[in-house]
Amino acid sequence: MLTYLQYAALLRASRLATKQKSINRHEVETGGRLNHQASAKRIGLFGGSFDPPHIGHVALVEAALDVLHLSAVWVIPAGLPVHRTLSGRTTPAQRLSWMQRIFAGNHRVKVVDWEVTVAEPTPSIVTLRRFTTAFPKKRPLLLLGADAFAGMDGWVDYPEHASLCDVAVFGRVACSAEGAGAAFRPRLLADWLMEPVVLGNRVDVSVPLPHVSATEIRRMAEQGKSLAGKVPECVCQEIEQAYAGSAALKQERM
Repeated sequence: MLTYLQYAALLRASRLATKQKSINRHEVETGGRLNHQASAKRIGLFGGSFDPPHIGHVALVEAALDVLHLSAVWVIPAGLPVHRTLSGRTTPAQRLSWMQRIFAGNHRVKVVDWEVTVAEPTPSIVTLRRFTTAFPKKRPLLLLGADAFAGMDGWVDYPEHASLCDVAVFGRVACSAEGAGAAFRPRLLADWLMEPVVLGNRVDVSVPLPHVSATEIRRMAEQGKSLAGKVPECVCQEIEQAYAGSAALKQERM
């Protein structure tokens, strides 16, 4: 099994290869005219319950910044998710604080409290409308895992999303969900990177991401297992304590 440091090195190498492949293709087709102005306008929006946050979330954000040439990524923790139930082990404020600390050293990542400070579930479309109203000259790009994208047709007010943003899909979409998100036009990554186009595009991002899930993290914590290498070190102990099960707590007190 790879250590986290070995995995991080592998991920960086893969991202660089993906980026260089896109740039090389563009240089052949357009003479190398890189659209820096378009890149400066692109903001990645990465929402989620982060219940709890783990290294997969961090890896996705870092990959998005590198491969998609984004000027920034906004991480938007959900206060009350629309499509899932929270574990009840933490508060929205605590999850927000964890994300702020995790990304404190990256000036290109902004952790936003828009969905945490409201007392009701906030659909993605509400956040997109707010973003485009506040920043009309920016181009929002929703960062989604393949599972989230596969369920997009059931989102509130879909397909209005396609008029407000592009989407980047990380991971392979299952065959049973290939028709999902049909309102978004598939585009090759190289074309999307280099051409100023209207919104409503979908790009698929093929980079290795850690095989870890919040469900797995919660189960491990409940069993009293160490989360080292699964969650960022700066919040590891707090997450272990927050999600510890009764058996783990009893053992800790002995």
